[in-house]
Amino acid sequence: RIDHPAIEPSDQQPLHDHADDADDEGREDQHRDPEVDAVVRRDDDRIAAEHQELAVREVDDAHHPEDDRQPEADQRQIGDAVGYLDDERGDLIEQTRQVEQTLAGAFSLEQQVEAFKYRNGLDLTGYEDGTENPVADAAVATAVVSNQGPGLDGGSFLALQQWLHDMPRFEAMSSQQQDHAIGRRKSDNEELEDAPESAHVKRTAQESFAPEAFVLRRSMPWASGSQAGFMFSAFACSFDAFEAQLKRMVGAEDGIRDGLFQFTRPLTGSYFWCPPLKDGQLDLRAVGL
Repeated sequence: RIDHPAIEPSDQQPLHDHADDADDEGREDQHRDPEVDAVVRRDDDRIAAEHQELAVREVDDAHHPEDDRQPEADQRQIGDAVGYLDDERGDLIEQTRQVEQTLAGAFSLEQQVEAFKYRNGLDLTGYEDGTENPVADAAVATAVVSNQGPGLDGGSFLALQQWLHDMPRFEAMSSQQQDHAIGRRKSDNEELEDAPESAHVKRTAQESFAPEAFVLRRSMPWASGSQAGFMFSAFACSFDAFEAQLKRMVGAEDGIRDGLFQFTRPLTGSYFWCPPLKDGQLDLRAVGL
């Protein structure tokens, strides 16, 4: 049992305060120091998110490439809690150690991923991410829970996936094949009207769902040694929008797989609840704490 919040965020309303900058944040200087996702697991392993399995389960049969060159992903769920740290590299090391020490005895560190901004907010493939991100009031309405009652209002829900890119495979694709996999031209980020139905932007067009499936993306590239990819993170008022997009990506609706699976695959997938704050402390009434 945790008698008090283990971590008190210095910014008490991060989603509200930065929502107006959601579209601009991904276009900042590419030399900004890295950010860290630190995932921890409850030592007694008693806490689990209700929908946590879907992010991995739905992609079990979808990521396989057209031939056998790419090995099967070691997909797994990660942790019971996640922390997002944003600072200079040296300070991040110290902050990570402080978090570990504060949570010692209740949680153990499961995974740590360094992410960074690349060329003013591009994915490592050179394509822009989050083009259709909601901004200003729409970002708040998308990401922050409201009208659900005390203990929920002001919170959010986070979908987190680590994707591993097969860069040699991607680089072997022609420019047209790359553009058709994404559904946009890399050169100017314009959406392609003649893109195939498998194009990622068509698979996940947020306004094409009923109800509309909008999420607020905070995704960034990651790299470790010779491996690199994309740390997908998206906030919403529930998991419904993300689940709807994911089901369409894997072809559960019509058998058409997302073009992304030609060159990238998910390693992990998890859902997390981001509780609201009350008087500067985490409000955990929704889980009886």
